[in-house]
Amino acid sequence: MIRLLATTALGFLAALSRPIHAAAYYYPDSGTRCIARGCAIIASVDDLTALYHNPAALIRLEEPRVFASLTGVKQSVAFDRADEPGLTFDTVHNEAPWIAIPALGVSSTLGVPRTTFGVGLITPQAPDYAYPPDGPQRYILVDALWWQFGGVASVAHRVTDRISLGLGLQWWVLRIEERLKASSGIEGVEFSEDPARDLQVSLRACDRFTPSVNAGALVDPLPWMTLGVSVQPPIHFEAAGSLATDFTGHAWSGTLIDGEVFADDDVRVLMSVPLLVRGGVQVRPTKRTDLEFALVFEDWSTFDVVTVTDMDLVIRTQRSFLEEDAVVTDDVELVAGYQDAWSFRLGGAVDLSDRVTARLGTLYETSGVPRRTQGVGLVDGDKWGVGTGATVRLGPLDLDLAAAQQFVANRHIEDSLLKQLVLVVDPTHPESSKVTQGKTVGNGHFTSRLLYVSAALSWRFGTPTGTRG
Repeated sequence: MIRLLATTALGFLAALSRPIHAAAYYYPDSGTRCIARGCAIIASVDDLTALYHNPAALIRLEEPRVFASLTGVKQSVAFDRADEPGLTFDTVHNEAPWIAIPALGVSSTLGVPRTTFGVGLITPQAPDYAYPPDGPQRYILVDALWWQFGGVASVAHRVTDRISLGLGLQWWVLRIEERLKASSGIEGVEFSEDPARDLQVSLRACDRFTPSVNAGALVDPLPWMTLGVSVQPPIHFEAAGSLATDFTGHAWSGTLIDGEVFADDDVRVLMSVPLLVRGGVQVRPTKRTDLEFALVFEDWSTFDVVTVTDMDLVIRTQRSFLEEDAVVTDDVELVAGYQDAWSFRLGGAVDLSDRVTARLGTLYETSGVPRRTQGVGLVDGDKWGVGTGATVRLGPLDLDLAAAQQFVANRHIEDSLLKQLVLVVDPTHPESSKVTQGKTVGNGHFTSRLLYVSAALSWRFGTPTGTRG
């Protein structure tokens, strides 16, 4: 059997299948108060986002309460692809709209001494990318959307007057949508960027249930100091979905290819989210102020292989050219080559009055994406940011508002490893047809920044125990 198109699909999958967490894809932790404090909230978290940041901090929520928040995130990206002899490229921008990220929660002691229970919906922040379908970046990405959310049930217990422990049981949902273009050519003829020879490849996959846990601790060694730590172990996703190749408008449609769209509706994408460790030290110089320094580590380098399996993609071919259809059954493994990421955070809060608390913070985070493998769907770099916000207490209602800006270091790349995928057909020896890497398409200049706005409501049932937990 001649497998030229089968090999094509394998190459496309390798390009599509990228990990989707860490500094490579996830912005720093979510939550309105978190954003306002520069995400320095591991030891000082005092609302229901403790379900995500540090479940031990639920012990501070002595009154029953319900919580809801909504965060908007926008990543601005500009990619100016390096010009080539005879080719001049326009700068492309991320055209995706704002991402809306909700969170919900409820907590209560349920009458159990020294214990607080909480359940909720947690949603780490993920990006959305959309670029011109015929732009110079199309061989890297046309558009992509990754999102992950989880339900969690947690319990915190005050073991001693100075030590509290927390544990959360999680169930995660993951969804992946991505499209890109590939090219085609004839053996012995120089590869081009002719849109008539482009074909579109899309991947859709979803993991509807993956269990996990998180754990945390709070320690008060001194009356004015709290130490916090939390751990999220690796999460192993297995997303089921479909891979489709679209030859609509392609120069070979109706000649070499018998049809336009071919799909395998039963592929699996295997990927892992690595170990995440957070730690923070909170100090309270006065009764109305606190400061926290936090450090976060993401162990990305140990989870850098993504596997696409259960392939059974059939592409019909014209019998005048090929005797049989092409069938893809081989697994694909892609080494991502990511690196460990660190985040350094400093934030604080001050009670301006019994009703108003102001917050401010900053962070610096190293990149999880090596420079040579960065593309328009992997726009990262060392970054720093600043956030601010406030809480207004209206009786039993807390209203939180926050905004933040992050600045990603510009990257000028001249040695990119990202190359155009090309289906090469040899008319005289069709059995030698293959998929190969064409010209480099990742060189150029990248700029990016991120903007956050967030609001949250928390309703407390009962008498408040203080101005701030």
